[in-house]
Amino acid sequence: MIGTYHVYNALAATVVALWAGLELQEIALRFRDYQPQRQHGSVHRVGRTWVVDDGYNSNPVSVNGVLDTLDSIKSNNKWLILGDMQPLGAYTGEYSRELAKRLQQADLTGVVFLGNRIKPVFDALPESERYLWAKDEREAVNTLLTRAHSQGLRSRSLVWLKSNDYALFHQFRRLLLRRLKISRKSRRKKRR
Repeated sequence: MIGTYHVYNALAATVVALWAGLELQEIALRFRDYQPQRQHGSVHRVGRTWVVDDGYNSNPVSVNGVLDTLDSIKSNNKWLILGDMQPLGAYTGEYSRELAKRLQQADLTGVVFLGNRIKPVFDALPESERYLWAKDEREAVNTLLTRAHSQGLRSRSLVWLKSNDYALFHQFRRLLLRRLKISRKSRRKKRR
């Protein structure tokens, strides 16, 4: 598991397992063997690029947890792909401004925004080459790969996908992983 915010989930699961009668050693073994499911923090490695698929659920608290984790990771090339969050109702403006402030402080190469409900966060940010808006999944993948490639996406990069579970983001994830794999294969052929 990647992300300090998973510690709280692990602690809660440990308490329930102890209450159910499992021994601490058995619980530790199960955590050791645990592999996050798709969209729940699963990690994909494509060449020197790591992609964290955290696209199942998104809200201001979970995005802040991801930003804290990204800040703690040592890498010169970190990208956040931020899709729609859960509807925030009357708090949309307030949470969007708070999240925009936090994004400005984050140790990131860039953020690509994808989806209509995340647009208020993008709109609350100052204009910068660091923050990119994409109208659909193809534009998001092209934008990320074009911009990130010029900054060395091939070299030890981390791309974190964070969104709610919806079709547009699934398409984005599939396209990104496919394009990264194709790019890697074409580089191998050129070396030969």
